[in-house]
Amino acid sequence: MATLQEQALGALVNHSAATLEDVVDHYNEFFKRVLINAPAGQPLPPAISTDGINVDRPPTPDEVAPLLAYLRTL
Repeated sequence: MATLQEQALGALVNHSAATLEDVVDHYNEFFKRVLINAPAGQPLPPAISTDGINVDRPPTPDEVAPLLAYLRTL
């Protein structure tokens, strides 16, 4: 499974996003959709959770700037 950084870079490379900010926005929307579609009473999908309980894969607002800075180095 690709990391968030690899997925985000892929979206930029295949021209489905104009800027890195758009890439991060795209994945934040993806994470929202995964959460909404997660079956109630079941472990959370690996796309949004590392332990099946906590939503910990989407970047927090404090993580967005460092994530963008990292992506700009690639």
